[in-house]
Amino acid sequence: MAPLEPSGLLWLPTELLHVIIDSLCEPNLAPMRCEAEKKSPTSYSIRHIRPLSLVNHQLRSLCLAPLFASLEFASDNPKHLRALETKCIDDTKFAGLIRKLKLGEYVRSPDILLSLLSCLQSLEWLDTRSRQVDADLLAAANRHPSLKTVALPDCLLELSPLASMSLSKILIHLALSDCLLTLESPALHSLVSRVPRLARLVLRDPTNIKNGPGALLVSGLEFLDIKISSWPTSPMSWLPAFVDRHKSLEIIKFTGNHYGSSWCHNPDILFPLRFIDALDRGDLGRVVALNTFSIHRNGRTSIIDTWQVTELELTIKKPAGLAALSIATSLAPQLSSLIFCMPPYDKQPVHIDDLISALACFPSLRKLDLRHVYPNLRWEGPAPWALPPSDMGQLVSGCMVAHAALHWMTSRIAERTSTLELVHLFDEGFDGKGCLVHQWTFDATYQVRRSFGAVEIHGTPKMDMASRFTQPQNSKKLMSCP
Repeated sequence: MAPLEPSGLLWLPTELLHVIIDSLCEPNLAPMRCEAEKKSPTSYSIRHIRPLSLVNHQLRSLCLAPLFASLEFASDNPKHLRALETKCIDDTKFAGLIRKLKLGEYVRSPDILLSLLSCLQSLEWLDTRSRQVDADLLAAANRHPSLKTVALPDCLLELSPLASMSLSKILIHLALSDCLLTLESPALHSLVSRVPRLARLVLRDPTNIKNGPGALLVSGLEFLDIKISSWPTSPMSWLPAFVDRHKSLEIIKFTGNHYGSSWCHNPDILFPLRFIDALDRGDLGRVVALNTFSIHRNGRTSIIDTWQVTELELTIKKPAGLAALSIATSLAPQLSSLIFCMPPYDKQPVHIDDLISALACFPSLRKLDLRHVYPNLRWEGPAPWALPPSDMGQLVSGCMVAHAALHWMTSRIAERTSTLELVHLFDEGFDGKGCLVHQWTFDATYQVRRSFGAVEIHGTPKMDMASRFTQPQNSKKLMSCP
């Protein structure tokens, strides 16, 4: 007789299993028949299992609230909004679960959104990619009892019809480009004077970055994103004064994706100067690319030199580039997020133990993002990870091998990094040879669960591969292994 397949319940998180068991069982209220039973504070027996329908009801109550608290519509089809409106009208309890709603382009059917808002009495955040805000929508938002924020993508708004209305609930993610709006534009200054919350300012055009914002004051600004040009530019001498005027500014992100001296035109930003100098002294200047880094305000200080580097993205072209991680550790001891990239197709073999040691050297790391790492890994002897058995007549895709290898590697890194919480992985490659070549893609996030000594899949992984290879459902055996 063939052995029974393990139940799918075994792959659920431990906390959820405890909830299910506690919901199924109830205290034994029957008289105790022996001394052994008296020693147990709670005794369970088969005749004291609750009906499964009651358990389902309890689990629905536990799961529905967090599951539907935040909804996102990727489509701009009005019929989807209409379906949600109908559901909310028919089920007011369901409507009360929704706290955050993110929409696509609704401009073709604003009437649907207006009627939907009246149903969502617990809504606190409305995010839309629309670049138009009509007076009726703004009036409905201002009347809404719980809605605190209406988030819009950028500053290309026609505000003249709204001249007499409050914009206190509007939050704008502001993106600037020279061909659209300059920092000196009267339209921008008018917008800033009326909208109290412009949380994110994105500077991409060299003209805006060179000239600076002048006397512009962006109330409520929290995040400044600056694109560093690869061409020689003037120092951003305006930045210290701008930071000093914006006490709410917490994070400045610099994006460059450059090697060497492209980062060195701004002496007021010390981290890239020191990092590039250390790379050059180690003959790593053309081996390691500094893609992005973010600095976080340290307390209430406005002195940029004292801000902590908390996020970093690097690309290494050769194994010698691993030394850049120890340099980053010494210059950015408070680093909490690291994106580590390797060449996707130009393989540069790196020993897996060396990579684990290099990535585990950050004392404050909470989030790790690894991209195109698997094709570059090497090791001696048999692989230290196990693969799930393949289905009859099918081969094991490189996607499944990458899943097993990266899960094993992530577990080893987590063992040596006490602060690590999430690891995101992206890899791609090819199965087969000659004319029968199939591309595969692996995209997943692992969550470190220290109380259970395990690294588990967080969310839904994306594993695309040809049908002639083992399908992703077999990967569940790898998802929560310690």
